[in-house]
Amino acid sequence: MMTLLETISWDDCPRMNVPSLDDDHEKIIQTINMIVELIHTNEKEVELCSATKRLILHTSSHQQKEECFLELHDY
Repeated sequence: MMTLLETISWDDCPRMNVPSLDDDHEKIIQTINMIVELIHTNEKEVELCSATKRLILHTSSHQQKEECFLELHDY
């Protein structure tokens, strides 16, 4: 039996109280939710690929920011 993917609610996610990082987290969650919706509606492969590429770019950019932030705070 196949289960459907569920979207993630931004309200359920912990915040770091660092606006730029929290904004990134929200964008990443929005993009994940977009991918879930595209899968549920059987959208065209090109749209799914585009959203997946966007997720990879958001995640990569965010990771660099977060690493700099953690280094800056000796974490």
